[in-house]
Amino acid sequence: MEDGPPVAGTRAGLEVLGRQFSRFLAVGVVTTAVHYGVLIALVEAFDINPVLGTTAGFVAAVFVSYILNRRYTFDARPTFGPGLLKYYASVSMGLVINAGLMALLTGWSVNYLLAQVVASGAALIWNFFAARFLVFRG
Repeated sequence: MEDGPPVAGTRAGLEVLGRQFSRFLAVGVVTTAVHYGVLIALVEAFDINPVLGTTAGFVAAVFVSYILNRRYTFDARPTFGPGLLKYYASVSMGLVINAGLMALLTGWSVNYLLAQVVASGAALIWNFFAARFLVFRG
C-alpha cells in the first residue's frame, strides 16, 4: 500500500498517517542525536550560548531529517535541492518554537538540556505536519 495522502476520516487514511508518524519518530531519534550532539559540543567544548548552539544543531538535524524522511518516511520524493529548500522553509517555524522555548526556559534558569527536551517535543508536532502536508504531499 502506498503511503500517499490519507483520505480524511477514513480508517486507511488514519493508518497511513500513523505509520508515517511512527517512521517520522524513528527518523527523529537519529536527528535528535545529531541536534543534541551539535548543541552539547558547541556549549561544552566551545562555550557557545545555548540558544545559538540549539539553532546550529537544529539546522544540521533538519538536513539529516530531510534525507532520511525523503527516503524512509514518505512516498513523495520531491527533487532534492528544491525539496530541501522547501523543507527548511516549512520547518522554520519549528526552529522558532525550538529556539524560543530554549531562550524562555534557559532565561528562567532551567538547565539547557532539560529545556531542549521540552523544546524538541513542542517542535515535533509542527515539523511532522509541515513535512507531511507541505513538503512530501503526494
